[in-house]
Order: sequence, then structure tokens, then C-alpha cells
Amino acid sequence: MRTIPHIRIFLSSPNDVTAERVIAREVLAALNDDPFITSRATVEALAWEAPASRVLMPVALTPQQAIDRKLARPSETDAVIVILWGRMGTPLDVTAHGLKPDGTPYLSGTEWEYLDARKGAAQHPDKLPIVLVYRRTDTPPHPTGDDLDALSEWVTQRKRVQAFFKPFRDSVTGAYRANVNEYSSPDDFRAQFTQDARLLVKELLELYSAPDTVPAPEAFPEARPKIQWTGSPFPGLRAFSEDDEPIFFGRGTETADLIKRLSQQQIMFVIGASGSGKSSLVSAGVIPMLKRGALADERVEVAHEAVFRSWERLTTWIAEAQEDLILLRQVRAAADEWDRKGRPNFLRWQSERLKPVTDMIARQQPSMTPCERAFIEPEAERLLHELDSLATAHQRRRDIGERLATIGDPRTGIGVNANGLPQIDWMAVTPEGDLDIRGSRFPIKPFYVARYLITFPQFEAFLMAPDGFEDERWWKHLPAAYSKHKMATAAAQYPNTPRDTVSWYQAVAFTAWLDFKIREIGGFSRFVVETHNGTSALGLNPRHWQIRLPTEWEWQWMAQNGTEARKYPWGAWDDQPRANTSEAGIAERSTAVGMYPAGQAACGALDVAGNLAEWCLNSYEDFEVATVDPKKQRSVRGGALNYFRNRAATDHRGRFTPGDSHVGIGLRVVMAALLGIAKGKQ
Repeated sequence: MRTIPHIRIFLSSPNDVTAERVIAREVLAALNDDPFITSRATVEALAWEAPASRVLMPVALTPQQAIDRKLARPSETDAVIVILWGRMGTPLDVTAHGLKPDGTPYLSGTEWEYLDARKGAAQHPDKLPIVLVYRRTDTPPHPTGDDLDALSEWVTQRKRVQAFFKPFRDSVTGAYRANVNEYSSPDDFRAQFTQDARLLVKELLELYSAPDTVPAPEAFPEARPKIQWTGSPFPGLRAFSEDDEPIFFGRGTETADLIKRLSQQQIMFVIGASGSGKSSLVSAGVIPMLKRGALADERVEVAHEAVFRSWERLTTWIAEAQEDLILLRQVRAAADEWDRKGRPNFLRWQSERLKPVTDMIARQQPSMTPCERAFIEPEAERLLHELDSLATAHQRRRDIGERLATIGDPRTGIGVNANGLPQIDWMAVTPEGDLDIRGSRFPIKPFYVARYLITFPQFEAFLMAPDGFEDERWWKHLPAAYSKHKMATAAAQYPNTPRDTVSWYQAVAFTAWLDFKIREIGGFSRFVVETHNGTSALGLNPRHWQIRLPTEWEWQWMAQNGTEARKYPWGAWDDQPRANTSEAGIAERSTAVGMYPAGQAACGALDVAGNLAEWCLNSYEDFEVATVDPKKQRSVRGGALNYFRNRAATDHRGRFTPGDSHVGIGLRVVMAALLGIAKGKQ
């Protein structure tokens, strides 16, 4: 009969990490309910204090001998979990346990178990057991008072822990020889170990590719911990009690902090505003941990806020600031851990978690270190900084755009203003000049171009406005067959993606509406343009200027930086991520606008190459702008996400019939010399 693997995982540690041992047993037992593991294996935690593994301690044996007699040796198991903090444990008796290979006594039973596991792995064909080492990084509680012997023992134990970890790094180069999983609190350990344990069992299952060869377990694992609860998990106005511990979550850091403080003082006063959760923290958080052996001596005194009722100013301060100060302490602890671990991005808080921090800082105005301020930098700003690096891959740029859309993209020029109109960042294109296209010469005066392609919400403003898409005025010069030309559904509908699947006629109607609306609010006289020195306000004569699609020669002049005649908006093509063309490998849809700052044109316009091709005003064959003939193809420029780089070159010409809408075509607007569009064939 086919049997499934029975995975045994040995827990090794001194007694100052009792909370972590309990967590490890709970996590390992819960794996038996994991859909990935159920029916494929059973998992058992081997721990001397576990109810199913209770070890008898005869006086004739050392503690380590008693454990070895009851439990399997670490080297005989599938994996060994070693957890250390401030204690190494009691040295082993040399007579009973001998010496280490280097001739020195074992620092403790934990070290013996670790070395036994490493020796077994070195001799096993599959390098079993797998050994994981965890180290708590915050400072362990030290003895108080005048007990010099206790203080000396505290120092000795810490030195032994340091000695244990010394071989993990090269003494000369500092390079790691063995891996250590660091954590800052029991809650942090739970988060890490929950992921690691599942990965560990997955790796072991891959080793046991022939399950019929694995013997059946002699006994089932200890009872699997499940939250058994009847009724609502919300106690209402009453505090959580000790019995509510299974449903009390979110205060692991505070619980660990109180346990540490209790090891150093006889009485602790837990104070806070009424309803802030003091009683719940102590009753459902601290007391259950004490009963599990978190301290050798359980001692708790709780002071209710009534003690301070006569201290009016203190009571007021507590009510107003307590939760803010708790949050500030959490921020400082998290920033310290982030800095200690080399400032990895994954440890930084996301936008949803930073929002209350921003509010707290506004209220309390705390002094903060440069490290703390760097830690709480808004997520959106961090993501935008990441775009500036050429090391950021194409896929990551697409993901950044989608994340910005979720948390709120702070950039200007991509949304609508208070009037419900597209808010455009205008970039100056200077100086004037002339350009040759296929033997025709075109003079070009200075003009202004939108930094970004028109985005989904900006075009949506036209579709939804009462005087927008359905208004006859914007279609009156266009062929009747294409008047109010039915819109196709956009492929990308994030608030920062460019509006795709737009026909030339729809683009022209949009620009006519936008031009009218900007004139209506006096926008020409208050025209604001972006320059290298910031924004500049100009007064434009509306009789000479117009918001419209660019002509092909205006577009190319902008893209190639005038007489510099760049091959691509940034210069020569290279293998750096500068444009969303087919080479990027993400051709299923466009990215958010502006995800390639290193590919911008000299004037500051973005996505000039790639992402979406851009409609131009003129016809392709004869360059005519005063025509709406549906048989005359219109020019498109800039290439697109589903075209190779050659079509993104500044001088490459593309063409589509004006009634077509395509997932790879969008539009960009210019503020340029007034041009007329005459009525053409119907």
C-alpha cells in the first residue's frame, strides 16, 4: 500500500525564546491543513516540551541525554530549526557528551544539536536534515539591581551566542559562510517562519519523489491547532479577555515589548486613553504568553486610567497622543530594522500603511532622523524614483504604473482639473526651423506639445461631458458617416494609461472640444508652460493659436530635437529600457504614460517612441491638413508597443485610414499655429 512521507522537524533552542518555540509548533502543525501538503505528507514538530513529545527527565541522566533518549537525534530527522536570542544555554557535561571536534566543550545542548544536524547533513546523500538558523536581533532584557552574578551570567550568555555565530562569517573578508535568518520580534518570526516552513516542506517533498519508499509514520502529529470559536469574534465595547486570545490579533509587537520590559521590573503600569486597548493587550496578549512560559516568574500589575483621573493635563495628553506615540514607536523600530538590514525595498511600508503615519506626523510634528524620514518616503515617490534607474526592467515599469494607478499617481498632466477638463503639462518646442519630408519642405514655428499622451480619464472627460462627445459642434466638419463615431472599448483603462483604440475622427472631435473649452475659461491668456527652469505663464492670442493634433512635420521636429535630427528621441538606440516597443516583451497592453523617463525627447515629452502610435493631422500621401476624406490615409508616428524599434524612429512614417481605431493608436495634442479643417467628401 502506498504511504505518504512523514516529515519530522526538530526544534532546537535555549529557553529564552519560548514564544518562538510555541509559534514554530503552531505553524508546523497548521501545515497539515495546507492544501498543498494535505494528502502528500504529514508534518511533525519534535520538541521536548510539546504535549505529544513530553520528555521524562530522570535524575540519572543529563537533560540532553533525556531528550536524546525520547526524541530522534537531530541528524535522524528531515529538518532542524535552531532559534537563538540572548542565551546559548547550559554547557554540556564533558564526561557524558564528550568534546567538539576542535577539542572544546559544547556551549550548550543547542550547539550539540546544531552540530549533530550539520554532521548528519554532510553524510546524507540528500544533505538531510536541512538546517535553518534564526536569530532575534533586538537586545535581550538584562538583569536589574545589584545582582552582579546575574549580570555576569547575562554577559557570558551573550558572548557564547556571539561565539556560536562567529564561524558563520569570514573573519578577514566578512563574507557569509552560512545563512542566518534574522527577526526582530515573535510576530516577525511568525511572519518569516510561516513562509519558510511551507517552502521547507515543499523542498522536502521534491526530494521524496518516490513516496512508496518512505516508511509510514508510527504516530500522527500532535493535534492541529485550529481557531474554534462560536459566535462573533468582535467583543463590542468590552475588552478582550484571556479566553479571547485565539481571536486577538495585531498587537504582537506591543506584547513582545511588554514581555521584555516585565523581565526587568516588578510592576508595570500600562496606561493609555480609554478604549485604546490596554486591558485587551494585557489580558489577551501578555497573560497567555506568560502562561506559556515567556518568563520564569509571572508578575503583572495593571494600572487603569482611573488612577490618573485627578491629573487632568496628563489625561488630556494621553487621550490625544497615545495612539500617535505608539505608531511613532513602531515607525522608529521598523526604520531601524530597515537600516540594519541594508535598507531593502521589501521592508519599506506601502502607501496604505503610511497614510496614518503622515496624519500622525502632521498632528505631533515629531523630530525624526534622516533614516526615519527616508523610511517613510511616500511609496509613489519611491516608485517614480525607481523609474529613473536604467536598471529597472520593462516588466517592473509596467507594474509600477499599475501600482501608481492603485495608490494614486501624484504626477500632473495625466488627469483632469477642477473644471473637469484635461490638465495638460505643456512643453515648449523651440527654436523654429524647417524640415524636409519625402522631398517636401515644411516651415515650423515654435509650438507647445503635451508631455504625455492623452490618458484614459482625460478622454473620458470628453465622452461624459454634457457638451462633449454627443455635441454636434465637434463633428460638423466631419463626414456624416463618422459623426459621433461609436467608440470602441479601451484595452487599458487605468487612470494613468493612454487612451487607445481611438479613430482619427474621434481624435479630431476631442481636440475641437478641448480647444473650445480652454478658450471658454480663458485658458489661452493664462497659458502655463513647463521649461527647464520650472513653469512659466504666457499670454497667447487665441486668434493665432489652436489646440489640435500635431502635423507630421511638427511631430518629427519635436521628436528629433530640431536640427539635431536625433534618430530616436533620446539619441541612438541601445539596449537600455527607454521605450515600450516590441523589444520590451510586454506587448499585450500599453504601460502607464511616462514609465520611460530615459527615453524622453529633448523638450521633455514622454512616450514619443513606443507605447502607442500617435495620430497626426495631415494625410499621408499629399500632406494635406484641410481634408476629412475617409479614403485618404492619415499619418501616424512614434511606433507602438506591438511594433519593433524601427517604427519608433523619429523619421519613420506610418499610416491608417481615419475611420480605423486600433489598440496600438492614441493621440497627443499640441498648442500650435491655427489651422483650418475644411469639410471634405461625405
